[in-house]
Amino acid sequence: MQQDDGAERVRRLTRTGLAKQQPRPAPDGQGVVYVQIQGPHLSLRRIGPQGEEDRPLFVGREDYIQQHPAWSRDGRMLAFTVNQGLRNGQLAVHACDVDGDTCSGFRVIVPGGQNCHPAWSPDGKQLVYVALSSQLSVVNADGSKPRRLGSLTGQQFFPTWSPDGAWIVFSSSHEGSYQLYRIRPDGAELHRVTRSDALDTHPAFSPDGKWLAFASNRAGSYDLYVCRPDGAGVRRLTTGEARDDYPGWSADGRSLYFVSTRHGAFDLYRIPCEVEGT
Repeated sequence: MQQDDGAERVRRLTRTGLAKQQPRPAPDGQGVVYVQIQGPHLSLRRIGPQGEEDRPLFVGREDYIQQHPAWSRDGRMLAFTVNQGLRNGQLAVHACDVDGDTCSGFRVIVPGGQNCHPAWSPDGKQLVYVALSSQLSVVNADGSKPRRLGSLTGQQFFPTWSPDGAWIVFSSSHEGSYQLYRIRPDGAELHRVTRSDALDTHPAFSPDGKWLAFASNRAGSYDLYVCRPDGAGVRRLTTGEARDDYPGWSADGRSLYFVSTRHGAFDLYRIPCEVEGT
């Protein structure tokens, strides 16, 4: 299934056809961590920026579920969601230290329940995550002082922290259909960012904080869009019948990694993102 947004601009990085989610480019530009789904198993993998050396991230760790990878801004830590026992439904937020290709210092930040979708604050001292009740919470990096963020109704998912630390953007059903919102890290100043009758989700800040990439089905199929953090300047980046989802910015802010079915199955792609200010 081909797209009409300029196939020569889009580079296909994987060809397994297995379902994939959440590509997260490393801050040093040397690779991308993503989720691969094979049957009931979700595992984190790392691939080179041009699609080379696709391999498991955690060699020898056979956790049943590994998902929602989140780099710290300096690239020295990775947070992620992991199960705490096969098929027991207990999800926890874990983290590890990263030095090149080596992951070490595995630790639990928020223990079992339904705790997932972590994202680091820019200074690496806190994480925002989604707690059991699908509500946003913030916790210190050592796991201390977890606290709920705001008092929103509905469900909240996919939080991302702005590079300047001023805002947390997330997808929420607070007012009906899932839209993007932003809120201060102390729970103040809730603002709606996008306004469509469709589903807007999977927000990702550009490295300079001037743009948000997100996925939306506002035009029928899921495509990639960008807008300013306040919702202005919405621009559609991809078109076609395939599903384009899970955008993640390259370290230099010049391209987006994403998951697409444009060749008939889920694979990882990269597209230039030529927007003013990146």
